[in-house]
Amino acid sequence: WDLRRRCVGVAFQSLKDGDTENIGYVIPAEVVEHFIAGYKRTGGYTGFGHHGFAWQPLDNRALRDALGATQGGVLVKRVEPTAP
Repeated sequence: WDLRRRCVGVAFQSLKDGDTENIGYVIPAEVVEHFIAGYKRTGGYTGFGHHGFAWQPLDNRALRDALGATQGGVLVKRVEPTAP
């Protein structure tokens, strides 16, 4: 809950694999809202969109210089072989 008493996440079951303890997760409220809206609309899980590649922002000046990206931008790190 935030200071305005709004839900900001939902506690998720912790890992119990024998090697870990006291590890839990919180699902952000936006993810829960997306799930509920999709379920209401379709009656099932609709998932999340995926663009088919992994990227990183070119925040590091040395990386921008090495790539010749003086204006900034992003680096496409991987393209999924099954991407559309």
